[in-house]
Amino acid sequence: MSLNTHIIGSMTLWDLIVISVTIVIAILIAQLISVNLKRVFAGRLHGKDIDIIVKILYWAVVIAALFIIISQLRIDLSGLLIAGGFLGIVIGFATQSVVGNLVSGIFILTERPINIGDEILIGDLGGYVEDIRVLSTLIRTYDGVYTRVPNQEVFTSKITNYVAYPARRVEYSIGLDYREDLGKVRQIILGVLAGSYYSLVRPEPEINVSAIADNRIAVTVHFWTPSQLFTPAKYAVLEEIQEALARGSITVPPPARQISLTGGDLAGGLSP
Repeated sequence: MSLNTHIIGSMTLWDLIVISVTIVIAILIAQLISVNLKRVFAGRLHGKDIDIIVKILYWAVVIAALFIIISQLRIDLSGLLIAGGFLGIVIGFATQSVVGNLVSGIFILTERPINIGDEILIGDLGGYVEDIRVLSTLIRTYDGVYTRVPNQEVFTSKITNYVAYPARRVEYSIGLDYREDLGKVRQIILGVLAGSYYSLVRPEPEINVSAIADNRIAVTVHFWTPSQLFTPAKYAVLEEIQEALARGSITVPPPARQISLTGGDLAGGLSP
């Protein structure tokens, strides 16, 4: 029996072999995708979200295999394809945002620019990542407001992740009187940073004169703190520095204000 022998109608033995092999390969690929996707997204997504992604990709493989089988059987689907084309256009417009969010969600989960618990800024929306779902990401703002952001917007926006790097730099600008001993000031601040719970030893802190104004000298203080502790460190260490400077009799002068009086104002004030 040759491969061109007709088995059923115009279907040859070769056609039957191709169809059988296509079905087996499609099942294997679909199963392989399902297993690996569940392994990749385990712990990153809810079980229901994983099932949705797995089913979509599973049926995509099955449909692709079905088209291969139909082409092998040489079935004329021109009329069906025309009708399906119009239906596909309608469905495409209706589900464009859904598909965009789904694909963006898969890329976000694969690339991992953000994780649950991260402090981030997406566009002008800042807060903490509460959940990453298939179609959307849930953000808790600094005011405690929960905001659902479509994944397509997340993926196409500029994302600032404040905790992706383990350490962040804190910066202060402290104004000092011209008469203060800068060496003493530097020693006091370095002592505070060396004993502070929030300040890291590496990278080393830096204290430099950054500006000389009309009534004061501006000293810039840089130190590094764990990213997760940035907000409490920013306020706690500044308070520690202020208390240490006060104990060392270092005064921070108030900002100077210049008040000018015009001749009319002065005359009006002196008139009876």
